[in-house]
Amino acid sequence: MTNADSGTRSEPLVISGAIDGTSHLLGSTVVSAVPVTSADATEIKGGPADVPKILKLDLHGSRAAKEGLTRRGAYVNVERSSLELYQGSVRLTPARWPKRDFSTSIKSTGSAQAAPGTKVTVPNELFERWRNERHLWFAGYWTSDWAYESTPMIGIDASKKAFEFSPLKSQGNIRNNFRFFVENALSELSAPGEYVLDPGRSIALVVPIASGGDLQVVNADTIIEIDGAHDIVLENLSFEKSLGTTIKIKASENITIRNCFVGHSGGGGIRVEDSRNVTIDSCVIRDTAETAVYISGGNRKLLEPSGNKILNSVVIDFGVRSRTYRPGVQLAGVGNRIEGCLIARGPHSGVIVAGNDNVIVGNEIAEVAGEAYDSGAIYMGRDWTERGNVIEGNFFHDIGNKKPPDRFISGVYLDYQASGYLIRRNVFLNVWRGVVVQGGRDNIIENNAFVLMPAAGVWLHKLGEGLTGGVLEKRLLAMPIQENPWAERYPSLRSIMEHDPASPLNNVLTGNIAIGTKLIEFLTPADRLFLPLESNTNTESMASSERAAEDSSQFAAALMAHAGSDLPVANRRQALSRLLYMNY
Repeated sequence: MTNADSGTRSEPLVISGAIDGTSHLLGSTVVSAVPVTSADATEIKGGPADVPKILKLDLHGSRAAKEGLTRRGAYVNVERSSLELYQGSVRLTPARWPKRDFSTSIKSTGSAQAAPGTKVTVPNELFERWRNERHLWFAGYWTSDWAYESTPMIGIDASKKAFEFSPLKSQGNIRNNFRFFVENALSELSAPGEYVLDPGRSIALVVPIASGGDLQVVNADTIIEIDGAHDIVLENLSFEKSLGTTIKIKASENITIRNCFVGHSGGGGIRVEDSRNVTIDSCVIRDTAETAVYISGGNRKLLEPSGNKILNSVVIDFGVRSRTYRPGVQLAGVGNRIEGCLIARGPHSGVIVAGNDNVIVGNEIAEVAGEAYDSGAIYMGRDWTERGNVIEGNFFHDIGNKKPPDRFISGVYLDYQASGYLIRRNVFLNVWRGVVVQGGRDNIIENNAFVLMPAAGVWLHKLGEGLTGGVLEKRLLAMPIQENPWAERYPSLRSIMEHDPASPLNNVLTGNIAIGTKLIEFLTPADRLFLPLESNTNTESMASSERAAEDSSQFAAALMAHAGSDLPVANRRQALSRLLYMNY
């Protein structure tokens, strides 16, 4: 859709589906499948006994037949997937080992950029099982525990019983031991919902789900694209099953998406670029291989807000294929807003923020950052100038791993000198750390409740660079900090170069309560000099009867009286449960 399709403010173009949620726009086609023969699957685990359970899909003419699976990862830019298979509304996945989680039974040498390739070895039993695989992929945390990547095998060194790969996109040296799994393995094809792609023969072998519905191949890159348009409303529709981002909005304004489902995507869910007054309201965005919602807009040098917002929506099951740095919502620019949403079930961060004067208020963020290490439910970093952002009245709970070891997971992660944030009236429950201040300055942390945290409510450390010609200084000099509106809006930035920019100065911790946990933790004794404590309450011991109701939302609602939220979290989740496509 372009400018020619636009409406007006008083009479927008409205594209509406049935109010009962039965209208669906799908980018997939139903495909027929035939049972495989023993000749098709001689390497299937279990042998001929398992063959009757497996179906064969003909993929001739598809991208997957030429490209194979899609490489994924933190440093891999994925425009679209080459293959997405569904049975009904269930995403099918490449057959893998182990079936869940990761193994560490692997050894590797070389660097991520090594040539001609990196080699890994596995226990002899596994090598023998996989040595005849023609289209095997390895995936995992090769160089660090916050950088996931998948890559195809390109060869086998039989003399060393090693598998070889092309260079990775991840930065740094590959570790000798790391968390990994293999996928697209015929020898592991056994569970319902799994498949193996054989691009050489242009087929996929599938173990179908009993009574799971029709098999579908996704063939559309995008369901709807809006470029240079204005005053358009999309409502009461399901946009689903795309190889790339499902809805794209670029250089547009006054666009509303409401009461919609967006998802089952091989890319992202909704991408808003360089736009103004885009509103996503009362939607369900679920099951995206990459970032669920990306929103950018506004003018940083002029500090002009975009007016873009996502409201009263459910964003879940994101980053299902690219496991790190693919959040539920990513904000970039000026004056974007996330309000009243549930953001949950992602392996890495729930929200990533960049820019100025963005607001994250009244949301529930849960069950994120459970896989990656050194991450936060809300994450930002490496820029002194990205200021004025507000995180207020949110409920963070069940973030990261619940048992040791300490993976350095936090509710709000002000990484690498992130500065000028207001973090106020939030509740943090069952999070390793509530707020991490990693060298930043001018942050205000006030009137929050930190409850039952294994480490502490707040963590502070002097970390980062000063005036070294590095990334932070370059980003500082790129902004007109001596001119209005910057000089008026962020006066402390004008003199940052004269006031020890490498130190975490002028942070404020006031009016907070810590229950069943320490209020603050410093990495070194010297860090204590940088954070004065003002009017905080710390109750480290609690009787079990005082700790909480069994339901986290009930406990949070009781604590919100201290945190000052206008709407109890329990009521917020109840309201979201009535969304049109909530159960789809």
